[in-house]
Amino acid sequence: MTHKTPATAPMPHPAHAGEENPHPRGPQRDGAALQADFISLAAEMSWQLAVVVVVPIIGGYWLDGRYHHTAPWLTFIGLGVAAIGVFGVMSRILAEANRRSGNPPKGAA
Repeated sequence: MTHKTPATAPMPHPAHAGEENPHPRGPQRDGAALQADFISLAAEMSWQLAVVVVVPIIGGYWLDGRYHHTAPWLTFIGLGVAAIGVFGVMSRILAEANRRSGNPPKGAA
């Protein structure tokens, strides 16, 4: 006779067999752990977005000031680089949030 576990029973994490999972998934996570994850991801995202937006735009503006025949094109190029960087940061942060929550990314088998 085999023992069947209910479908909602938490499964042990295979990489940490016998250890407490640092990122438990599903409803067994308490509010403090969820809040800590949110604050961690928000802090990480905020400084990354600040760097990825400010550096290319200020760099383009500075280069436009240095090479007068290019104004305002290098600033616009910096703006484009910043926009691409924002999408990169957001995709990485969303992937990390999905990984921590246990939700697989769309398209994954």
